[in-house]
Amino acid sequence: MNEDLIDALLKKAKGYEAKEVVDEFVVDESNLPVLSKRKVTYKDVPPDLGAVKAIAELAAEKEYRSLSTEELLREKRRLLKELESGN
Repeated sequence: MNEDLIDALLKKAKGYEAKEVVDEFVVDESNLPVLSKRKVTYKDVPPDLGAVKAIAELAAEKEYRSLSTEELLREKRRLLKELESGN
């Protein structure tokens, strides 16, 4: 997966502070827009549980990729037994 996407996912999972800039313009005598006000606000964006879940799934997928075919079959049998027993 692209490093930029992973970094964005981690940022969203951890939460971050966002800067929002709102500019207000007026038209001067020569009909040109001139900046009259600039409002800068900072907002706290809370951690996102969906992003945390996606990171956990990516980590599990990466872990399974490193397993051999035999190990994957053993894990499959283990998971099927776990499902059958209701755990």
